[in-house]
Amino acid sequence: MSSIHRTRFAFGVALAAAALITAHSASAYTYKVIHDFCSKRVCADGNQPASGVVMDGTGNLYGTTLYGGMAFDAYGVVYQLTPNADHTHWKSRTLYKFDYNGFSGVDPWAAPILDTSGNLYGTTLGGGGQNGRGTVYELLPNGTKPVRTLKVLAIFQGPGTPYGGLTYQGAATGVPFDGTSPLYGTTAITGSFDGGSVYQLTSSGGAWALNTLYSFCLDTCPAGTKPMAGVTLDANGNVFGTAVKGGQFKQGVAYELADSSGTWTYSDVHDFCASKKCHDGAVPTNALVSDTLGNFYGTASAGGEHQNAGVIFRLAPDGTYTPVYNFCTLHNCADGALPQTDLLMASGGTLYGVTTNGGGNNIDYNFAGGGTVFAFNGSTLETLYSFCALKDCRDGEYPVGGLIMDAQGNLFGTTSGGGKHGRGVVFELSP
Repeated sequence: MSSIHRTRFAFGVALAAAALITAHSASAYTYKVIHDFCSKRVCADGNQPASGVVMDGTGNLYGTTLYGGMAFDAYGVVYQLTPNADHTHWKSRTLYKFDYNGFSGVDPWAAPILDTSGNLYGTTLGGGGQNGRGTVYELLPNGTKPVRTLKVLAIFQGPGTPYGGLTYQGAATGVPFDGTSPLYGTTAITGSFDGGSVYQLTSSGGAWALNTLYSFCLDTCPAGTKPMAGVTLDANGNVFGTAVKGGQFKQGVAYELADSSGTWTYSDVHDFCASKKCHDGAVPTNALVSDTLGNFYGTASAGGEHQNAGVIFRLAPDGTYTPVYNFCTLHNCADGALPQTDLLMASGGTLYGVTTNGGGNNIDYNFAGGGTVFAFNGSTLETLYSFCALKDCRDGEYPVGGLIMDAQGNLFGTTSGGGKHGRGVVFELSP
Protein backbone atom coordinates (compact mmCIF):
# COMPACT_ATOMS: atom_id res chain seq x y z
CA MET A 1 0.00 0.00 0.00
CA SER A 2 2.94 2.21 -0.74
CA SER A 3 1.02 4.98 -2.47
CA ILE A 4 -0.84 5.71 0.77
CA HIS A 5 2.38 6.46 2.66
CA ARG A 6 2.66 9.98 4.06
CA THR A 7 -0.22 11.27 1.96
CA ARG A 8 -3.80 12.07 2.87
CA PHE A 9 -6.26 11.00 0.20
CA ALA A 10 -9.78 11.93 -0.72
CA PHE A 11 -11.51 8.60 -1.15
CA GLY A 12 -14.24 7.60 -3.51
CA VAL A 13 -16.90 5.31 -2.09
CA ALA A 14 -18.25 2.66 -4.42
CA LEU A 15 -21.58 1.38 -3.14
CA ALA A 16 -23.04 -0.15 -6.27
CA ALA A 17 -20.88 -3.27 -6.13
CA ALA A 18 -22.16 -4.17 -2.67
CA ALA A 19 -25.74 -4.23 -3.88
CA LEU A 20 -24.93 -7.10 -6.27
CA ILE A 21 -23.54 -9.37 -3.56
CA THR A 22 -25.69 -12.17 -2.22
CA ALA A 23 -25.45 -14.35 0.87
CA HIS A 24 -26.20 -18.05 1.17
CA SER A 25 -26.55 -20.37 4.16
CA ALA A 26 -24.14 -23.29 4.45
CA SER A 27 -24.81 -26.87 5.48
CA ALA A 28 -21.40 -28.35 4.69
CA TYR A 29 -19.77 -27.25 7.95
CA THR A 30 -20.14 -29.24 11.17
CA TYR A 31 -20.35 -27.18 14.38
CA LYS A 32 -19.09 -28.43 17.74
CA VAL A 33 -18.66 -26.81 21.15
CA ILE A 34 -15.25 -27.95 22.43
CA HIS A 35 -15.38 -26.11 25.77
CA ASP A 36 -18.10 -24.52 27.92
CA PHE A 37 -16.71 -21.87 30.25
CA CYS A 38 -17.54 -21.76 33.95
CA SER A 39 -17.63 -25.58 33.97
CA LYS A 40 -15.45 -25.70 37.10
CA ARG A 41 -16.16 -24.48 40.63
CA VAL A 42 -16.26 -20.66 40.93
CA CYS A 43 -15.47 -20.46 37.21
CA ALA A 44 -11.85 -21.51 37.77
CA ASP A 45 -11.63 -22.25 34.02
CA GLY A 46 -12.71 -18.71 33.17
CA ASN A 47 -15.86 -16.72 32.55
CA GLN A 48 -16.78 -14.76 29.38
CA PRO A 49 -14.00 -14.67 26.78
CA ALA A 50 -13.64 -11.33 25.01
CA SER A 51 -11.32 -12.56 22.24
CA GLY A 52 -10.46 -15.56 20.11
CA VAL A 53 -7.80 -18.24 20.42
CA VAL A 54 -4.34 -19.04 19.06
CA MET A 55 -2.91 -22.46 18.18
CA ASP A 56 0.58 -23.85 18.65
CA GLY A 57 2.38 -26.32 16.40
CA THR A 58 0.95 -29.36 18.18
CA GLY A 59 -2.67 -28.24 17.98
CA ASN A 60 -3.17 -26.83 21.48
CA LEU A 61 -5.40 -23.78 21.75
CA TYR A 62 -4.73 -20.79 24.02
CA GLY A 63 -6.94 -17.88 24.99
CA THR A 64 -8.10 -15.54 27.72
CA THR A 65 -11.31 -14.78 29.59
CA LEU A 66 -12.28 -11.40 30.94
CA TYR A 67 -13.56 -12.78 34.24
CA GLY A 68 -13.30 -15.89 36.40
CA GLY A 69 -10.36 -17.71 37.89
CA MET A 70 -10.52 -16.99 41.63
CA ALA A 71 -14.26 -16.48 42.06
CA PHE A 72 -17.38 -16.16 39.96
CA ASP A 73 -16.62 -12.54 38.97
CA ALA A 74 -12.83 -12.53 39.44
CA TYR A 75 -10.23 -11.02 37.16
CA GLY A 76 -9.68 -13.41 34.28
CA VAL A 77 -7.52 -16.34 33.23
CA VAL A 78 -5.22 -17.56 30.48
CA TYR A 79 -6.32 -21.06 29.46
CA GLN A 80 -5.12 -23.96 27.32
CA LEU A 81 -7.23 -26.54 25.49
CA THR A 82 -5.51 -29.81 24.49
CA PRO A 83 -7.16 -32.30 22.12
CA ASN A 84 -6.97 -36.07 22.40
CA ALA A 85 -5.56 -38.14 19.54
CA ASP A 86 -8.71 -38.11 17.40
CA HIS A 87 -9.85 -34.61 18.43
CA THR A 88 -13.08 -35.90 19.95
CA HIS A 89 -12.37 -34.38 23.36
CA TRP A 90 -10.51 -31.30 24.61
CA LYS A 91 -8.96 -30.99 28.07
CA SER A 92 -9.05 -27.56 29.71
CA ARG A 93 -6.14 -26.26 31.79
CA THR A 94 -5.87 -22.87 33.49
CA LEU A 95 -2.36 -21.52 32.95
CA TYR A 96 -2.72 -18.34 34.99
CA LYS A 97 -5.32 -16.64 37.19
CA PHE A 98 -5.13 -12.87 37.45
CA ASP A 99 -5.31 -11.41 40.96
CA TYR A 100 -6.30 -7.81 41.63
CA ASN A 101 -3.98 -7.62 44.63
CA GLY A 102 -0.90 -8.25 42.49
CA PHE A 103 1.02 -6.34 39.83
CA SER A 104 0.31 -8.78 37.01
CA GLY A 105 -2.75 -6.92 35.76
CA VAL A 106 -6.47 -7.69 35.62
CA ASP A 107 -9.05 -8.46 32.93
CA PRO A 108 -7.15 -9.84 29.92
CA TRP A 109 -9.18 -8.74 26.90
CA ALA A 110 -7.15 -9.66 23.82
CA ALA A 111 -5.95 -13.10 22.74
CA PRO A 112 -2.28 -13.85 23.47
CA ILE A 113 0.45 -14.49 20.92
CA LEU A 114 3.00 -17.33 20.92
CA ASP A 115 6.76 -17.23 20.45
CA THR A 116 9.00 -19.94 19.01
CA SER A 117 9.68 -21.31 22.52
CA GLY A 118 6.01 -21.64 23.42
CA ASN A 119 5.89 -18.57 25.68
CA LEU A 120 2.70 -16.51 25.63
CA TYR A 121 2.47 -12.71 25.47
CA GLY A 122 -0.61 -10.61 26.10
CA THR A 123 -2.18 -7.51 27.60
CA THR A 124 -4.60 -6.69 30.43
CA LEU A 125 -7.12 -3.88 30.61
CA GLY A 126 -6.12 -2.78 34.12
CA GLY A 127 -3.85 -3.39 37.06
CA GLY A 128 -0.10 -3.27 37.28
CA GLY A 129 0.17 -1.57 40.67
CA GLN A 130 -1.39 1.44 42.34
CA ASN A 131 -1.18 3.70 39.30
CA GLY A 132 -1.26 1.01 36.64
CA ARG A 133 -3.86 1.05 33.88
CA GLY A 134 -3.00 -2.23 32.24
CA THR A 135 0.02 -4.38 31.53
CA VAL A 136 1.91 -6.30 28.88
CA TYR A 137 2.84 -9.73 30.22
CA GLU A 138 4.75 -12.85 29.28
CA LEU A 139 3.83 -16.34 30.52
CA LEU A 140 6.74 -18.78 30.79
CA PRO A 141 6.69 -22.53 31.54
CA ASN A 142 7.14 -23.37 35.23
CA GLY A 143 8.88 -26.74 35.09
CA THR A 144 6.32 -29.54 35.25
CA LYS A 145 3.72 -27.37 37.01
CA PRO A 146 0.57 -26.59 34.99
CA VAL A 147 0.42 -22.98 36.20
CA ARG A 148 2.88 -20.75 34.35
CA THR A 149 5.12 -18.00 35.66
CA LEU A 150 4.04 -14.48 34.71
CA LYS A 151 6.54 -11.72 33.95
CA VAL A 152 5.31 -8.13 33.56
CA LEU A 153 7.04 -6.54 30.56
CA ALA A 154 5.39 -3.10 30.77
CA ILE A 155 2.86 -1.17 32.85
CA PHE A 156 0.64 1.50 31.29
CA GLN A 157 0.07 4.71 33.19
CA GLY A 158 -2.79 7.20 32.98
CA PRO A 159 -6.55 6.74 32.58
CA GLY A 160 -6.65 4.21 29.73
CA THR A 161 -6.25 0.59 28.79
CA PRO A 162 -4.92 -1.62 25.93
CA TYR A 163 -7.92 -3.33 24.31
CA GLY A 164 -6.04 -4.37 21.19
CA GLY A 165 -3.70 -7.33 21.19
CA LEU A 166 -0.01 -7.51 20.41
CA THR A 167 1.59 -8.02 17.01
CA TYR A 168 5.00 -8.02 15.34
CA GLN A 169 6.44 -7.74 11.87
CA GLY A 170 5.76 -10.97 10.02
CA ALA A 171 2.73 -11.95 12.11
CA ALA A 172 0.48 -11.83 9.03
CA THR A 173 2.48 -14.67 7.45
CA GLY A 174 1.85 -16.96 10.43
CA VAL A 175 5.48 -17.02 11.60
CA PRO A 176 5.64 -17.26 15.43
CA PHE A 177 7.10 -14.38 17.40
CA ASP A 178 10.87 -14.74 17.90
CA GLY A 179 10.76 -13.41 21.47
CA THR A 180 13.07 -10.44 20.88
CA SER A 181 11.73 -8.36 17.97
CA PRO A 182 9.65 -5.25 18.72
CA LEU A 183 6.02 -5.72 19.72
CA TYR A 184 3.27 -3.29 18.70
CA GLY A 185 -0.16 -2.46 20.04
CA THR A 186 -2.65 0.25 20.96
CA THR A 187 -4.25 1.78 24.02
CA ALA A 188 -7.77 3.13 23.87
CA ILE A 189 -7.46 6.20 26.10
CA THR A 190 -3.89 6.76 27.26
CA GLY A 191 -1.40 8.91 25.41
CA SER A 192 -0.30 12.51 25.62
CA PHE A 193 -3.82 13.73 24.72
CA ASP A 194 -5.89 10.98 26.41
CA GLY A 195 -7.30 9.77 23.10
CA GLY A 196 -5.28 6.58 22.92
CA SER A 197 -1.92 5.65 21.49
CA VAL A 198 0.06 3.31 19.26
CA TYR A 199 3.01 1.87 21.16
CA GLN A 200 6.12 -0.18 20.53
CA LEU A 201 7.90 -2.49 22.99
CA THR A 202 11.59 -3.12 22.40
CA SER A 203 13.80 -5.63 24.16
CA SER A 204 17.41 -5.18 25.25
CA GLY A 205 19.17 -7.65 27.50
CA GLY A 206 15.89 -9.14 28.64
CA ALA A 207 14.40 -5.77 29.66
CA TRP A 208 11.53 -4.24 27.68
CA ALA A 209 11.08 -0.53 27.01
CA LEU A 210 7.69 1.02 26.21
CA ASN A 211 7.75 3.70 23.49
CA THR A 212 4.76 5.74 22.28
CA LEU A 213 4.82 6.06 18.49
CA TYR A 214 1.71 8.23 18.22
CA SER A 215 -0.82 9.79 20.63
CA PHE A 216 -4.39 10.37 19.47
CA CYS A 217 -6.36 13.36 20.73
CA LEU A 218 -9.89 13.50 22.16
CA ASP A 219 -13.31 12.91 20.55
CA THR A 220 -13.30 15.94 18.24
CA CYS A 221 -9.87 15.05 16.85
CA PRO A 222 -9.87 15.23 13.02
CA ALA A 223 -7.14 12.58 12.92
CA GLY A 224 -9.16 9.97 14.82
CA THR A 225 -9.28 8.84 18.42
CA LYS A 226 -9.74 5.76 20.61
CA PRO A 227 -8.21 2.81 18.73
CA MET A 228 -9.96 -0.30 20.07
CA ALA A 229 -8.18 -2.81 17.83
CA GLY A 230 -4.60 -3.86 17.35
CA VAL A 231 -2.43 -2.87 14.40
CA THR A 232 -1.02 -4.51 11.27
CA LEU A 233 2.52 -4.11 9.91
CA ASP A 234 3.44 -4.24 6.25
CA ALA A 235 6.70 -5.60 4.82
CA ASN A 236 8.38 -2.21 5.27
CA GLY A 237 7.49 -1.99 8.96
CA ASN A 238 4.78 0.64 8.52
CA VAL A 239 1.83 0.39 10.90
CA PHE A 240 -1.84 0.38 9.86
CA GLY A 241 -4.88 0.46 12.10
CA THR A 242 -8.34 1.84 12.86
CA ALA A 243 -9.85 4.11 15.51
CA VAL A 244 -13.53 4.07 16.46
CA LYS A 245 -14.06 7.83 16.85
CA GLY A 246 -12.81 11.10 15.46
CA GLY A 247 -12.00 11.85 11.86
CA GLN A 248 -13.72 14.34 9.61
CA PHE A 249 -17.17 12.84 10.30
CA LYS A 250 -16.54 11.72 13.92
CA GLN A 251 -17.25 8.05 13.10
CA GLY A 252 -13.72 6.71 13.05
CA VAL A 253 -10.73 6.45 10.75
CA ALA A 254 -8.26 4.07 9.15
CA TYR A 255 -4.72 5.33 9.62
CA GLU A 256 -1.08 4.66 8.77
CA LEU A 257 2.12 5.32 10.71
CA ALA A 258 5.07 5.38 8.32
CA ASP A 259 8.54 4.70 9.73
CA SER A 260 11.53 6.66 8.48
CA SER A 261 14.61 5.73 10.51
CA GLY A 262 12.66 5.77 13.75
CA THR A 263 10.57 8.85 12.96
CA TRP A 264 6.89 8.00 12.64
CA THR A 265 4.57 10.05 10.43
CA TYR A 266 0.80 9.77 10.85
CA SER A 267 -1.56 9.73 7.84
CA ASP A 268 -5.35 9.62 7.93
CA VAL A 269 -6.13 6.96 5.32
CA HIS A 270 -9.94 7.04 5.40
CA ASP A 271 -12.62 8.96 7.30
CA PHE A 272 -15.66 6.74 7.88
CA CYS A 273 -19.24 7.96 7.38
CA ALA A 274 -18.14 9.94 4.32
CA SER A 275 -21.32 9.05 2.42
CA LYS A 276 -24.96 9.84 3.13
CA LYS A 277 -26.31 8.03 6.23
CA CYS A 278 -22.88 6.40 6.69
CA HIS A 279 -23.50 3.95 3.86
CA ASP A 280 -19.73 3.48 3.60
CA GLY A 281 -19.62 2.22 7.19
CA ALA A 282 -18.86 3.67 10.61
CA VAL A 283 -17.09 2.81 13.88
CA PRO A 284 -14.36 0.35 12.82
CA THR A 285 -13.46 -1.84 15.81
CA ASN A 286 -11.15 -4.34 14.12
CA ALA A 287 -7.58 -4.61 12.88
CA LEU A 288 -6.85 -4.70 9.14
CA VAL A 289 -5.71 -7.70 7.09
CA SER A 290 -3.93 -7.60 3.73
CA ASP A 291 -3.93 -9.77 0.63
CA THR A 292 -1.10 -10.55 -1.79
CA LEU A 293 -2.03 -7.56 -3.99
CA GLY A 294 -1.56 -5.04 -1.20
CA ASN A 295 -5.25 -4.46 -0.49
CA PHE A 296 -6.33 -4.06 3.12
CA TYR A 297 -9.65 -5.46 4.34
CA GLY A 298 -11.62 -4.79 7.50
CA THR A 299 -15.09 -4.35 8.91
CA ALA A 300 -17.02 -1.38 10.22
CA SER A 301 -19.36 -2.35 13.03
CA ALA A 302 -22.02 0.22 12.09
CA GLY A 303 -23.24 2.07 9.03
CA GLY A 304 -23.91 0.41 5.71
CA GLU A 305 -27.07 0.35 3.64
CA HIS A 306 -29.19 -1.91 5.87
CA GLN A 307 -30.26 -1.05 9.44
CA ASN A 308 -26.88 0.31 10.48
CA ALA A 309 -25.62 -3.30 10.52
CA GLY A 310 -22.05 -2.73 9.30
CA VAL A 311 -19.94 -3.50 6.24
CA ILE A 312 -16.86 -5.32 4.97
CA PHE A 313 -14.58 -2.84 3.24
CA ARG A 314 -11.46 -2.82 1.05
CA LEU A 315 -8.67 -0.24 0.93
CA ALA A 316 -6.80 -0.51 -2.38
CA PRO A 317 -3.09 0.37 -2.81
CA ASP A 318 -4.07 3.57 -4.67
CA GLY A 319 -6.13 4.70 -1.68
CA THR A 320 -9.60 3.83 -3.01
CA TYR A 321 -12.07 2.82 -0.28
CA THR A 322 -14.87 0.41 -1.24
CA PRO A 323 -17.58 -1.24 0.87
CA VAL A 324 -17.69 -4.74 -0.60
CA TYR A 325 -20.50 -6.18 1.51
CA ASN A 326 -23.43 -4.70 3.46
CA PHE A 327 -24.67 -6.85 6.36
CA CYS A 328 -28.34 -7.44 7.08
CA THR A 329 -28.98 -7.69 3.34
CA LEU A 330 -31.26 -10.68 3.97
CA HIS A 331 -34.58 -10.80 5.86
CA ASN A 332 -34.19 -10.83 9.64
CA CYS A 333 -30.45 -10.22 9.19
CA ALA A 334 -29.95 -13.89 8.36
CA ASP A 335 -26.54 -12.96 6.92
CA GLY A 336 -25.47 -11.37 10.22
CA ALA A 337 -25.17 -7.91 11.73
CA LEU A 338 -22.59 -5.88 13.63
CA PRO A 339 -19.17 -7.29 12.65
CA GLN A 340 -16.82 -6.22 15.45
CA THR A 341 -13.79 -8.52 15.28
CA ASP A 342 -10.75 -9.09 13.08
CA LEU A 343 -11.08 -10.88 9.77
CA LEU A 344 -9.08 -13.99 8.85
CA MET A 345 -7.50 -14.01 5.39
CA ALA A 346 -7.10 -17.59 4.11
CA SER A 347 -4.37 -18.55 1.66
CA GLY A 348 -6.77 -18.48 -1.29
CA GLY A 349 -7.96 -14.98 -0.45
CA THR A 350 -11.27 -15.90 1.18
CA LEU A 351 -12.12 -13.81 4.24
CA TYR A 352 -13.58 -15.48 7.33
CA GLY A 353 -15.18 -13.63 10.19
CA VAL A 354 -18.04 -13.37 12.67
CA THR A 355 -20.90 -11.01 13.38
CA THR A 356 -22.01 -10.32 16.94
CA ASN A 357 -25.73 -10.32 16.10
CA GLY A 358 -28.04 -11.51 13.36
CA GLY A 359 -28.32 -14.98 11.90
CA GLY A 360 -32.07 -15.30 12.28
CA ASN A 361 -32.13 -17.27 15.55
CA ASN A 362 -33.71 -14.53 17.66
CA ILE A 363 -33.96 -16.52 20.88
CA ASP A 364 -30.93 -14.75 22.30
CA TYR A 365 -31.14 -12.38 25.27
CA ASN A 366 -31.53 -9.30 23.06
CA PHE A 367 -33.84 -11.02 20.53
CA ALA A 368 -31.50 -9.78 17.79
CA GLY A 369 -29.91 -13.05 16.77
CA GLY A 370 -26.92 -14.75 18.37
CA GLY A 371 -24.47 -13.91 15.58
CA THR A 372 -22.89 -15.75 12.67
CA VAL A 373 -19.69 -17.18 11.22
CA PHE A 374 -19.26 -16.21 7.57
CA ALA A 375 -16.97 -16.67 4.58
CA PHE A 376 -16.60 -13.96 1.93
CA ASN A 377 -14.86 -14.72 -1.37
CA GLY A 378 -14.89 -11.18 -2.73
CA SER A 379 -18.30 -11.42 -4.36
CA THR A 380 -20.44 -13.79 -2.28
CA LEU A 381 -20.98 -14.03 1.47
CA GLU A 382 -21.73 -17.50 2.81
CA THR A 383 -23.11 -18.01 6.30
CA LEU A 384 -21.29 -21.00 7.78
CA TYR A 385 -23.14 -21.04 11.11
CA SER A 386 -25.85 -19.09 12.92
CA PHE A 387 -25.63 -19.12 16.73
CA CYS A 388 -28.49 -19.66 19.18
CA ALA A 389 -29.68 -22.59 17.07
CA LEU A 390 -30.28 -24.60 20.28
CA LYS A 391 -32.54 -24.03 23.26
CA ASP A 392 -31.10 -21.48 25.72
CA CYS A 393 -28.35 -20.82 23.17
CA ARG A 394 -26.47 -23.89 24.38
CA ASP A 395 -24.39 -23.69 21.19
CA GLY A 396 -23.15 -20.22 22.22
CA GLU A 397 -24.16 -16.66 21.44
CA TYR A 398 -22.40 -13.42 20.50
CA PRO A 399 -19.07 -14.51 18.93
CA VAL A 400 -16.44 -12.02 20.11
CA GLY A 401 -13.04 -12.96 18.74
CA GLY A 402 -11.41 -13.37 15.38
CA LEU A 403 -11.23 -16.85 13.88
CA ILE A 404 -8.20 -19.06 13.31
CA MET A 405 -7.85 -21.94 10.85
CA ASP A 406 -5.76 -25.10 11.18
CA ALA A 407 -4.03 -27.00 8.36
CA GLN A 408 -7.16 -29.09 7.73
CA GLY A 409 -9.36 -26.02 7.25
CA ASN A 410 -11.12 -26.28 10.61
CA LEU A 411 -12.14 -22.93 12.10
CA PHE A 412 -11.91 -22.11 15.82
CA GLY A 413 -13.43 -19.22 17.73
CA THR A 414 -15.22 -18.13 20.89
CA THR A 415 -18.51 -16.65 22.06
CA SER A 416 -18.97 -14.38 25.06
CA GLY A 417 -22.31 -15.90 26.07
CA GLY A 418 -24.41 -18.98 25.75
CA GLY A 419 -23.20 -22.52 26.22
CA LYS A 420 -24.07 -25.00 28.94
CA HIS A 421 -23.40 -22.49 31.73
CA GLY A 422 -24.26 -19.30 29.89
CA ARG A 423 -20.70 -17.94 30.13
CA GLY A 424 -19.40 -18.52 26.63
CA VAL A 425 -17.84 -21.32 24.62
CA VAL A 426 -14.91 -22.26 22.42
CA PHE A 427 -16.18 -23.76 19.17
CA GLU A 428 -14.89 -25.65 16.13
CA LEU A 429 -16.36 -25.55 12.63
CA SER A 430 -15.23 -28.39 10.36
CA PRO A 431 -15.75 -28.45 6.57
